[in-house]
Amino acid sequence: MPTATAQTAAAPDTPAAVDALAASAPQSVDQAVRVDPAFVLSKIETWVVGFQRLLPNIVVALVLFAIAAGIAWGVERSFRAWANKHERSNLGAVLGSFVKWVILLVGIPRAQREGWPRRPDGTPPRPARRISGAGNPGIPSDTPPSTRRAEDAPAR
Repeated sequence: MPTATAQTAAAPDTPAAVDALAASAPQSVDQAVRVDPAFVLSKIETWVVGFQRLLPNIVVALVLFAIAAGIAWGVERSFRAWANKHERSNLGAVLGSFVKWVILLVGIPRAQREGWPRRPDGTPPRPARRISGAGNPGIPSDTPPSTRRAEDAPAR
């Protein structure tokens, strides 16, 4: 499958080079937006193939999430039943909901961990790093090395 790579020319240095570049610039939107359909189709095909490769992981993640949600729902119902039996329905509602959300907040990262593909070295991903934000490291780079964890240290 062909791959597309960006090819950028070096910035022109002389006024003549700038004029030559301006002369070859597109004159209309149609000229500027002209795209090779093969490039677009190959990009879409790459996305589809990537999705197909991730589909088993996504199914496993959804199954694990469904199991966690089922357990959370069952625990919540049992707390509510216990509290209703002892005529403390408000306590059952609050405690049941609290425990349900604790179970879900533990189950969601577990499902994410299984759903995302493994790293090239075979180690599983760490959901906390993915949840914390795209491209935002947990510790800023200007933090002294003595306060960093070993896995956050830059590669040597």
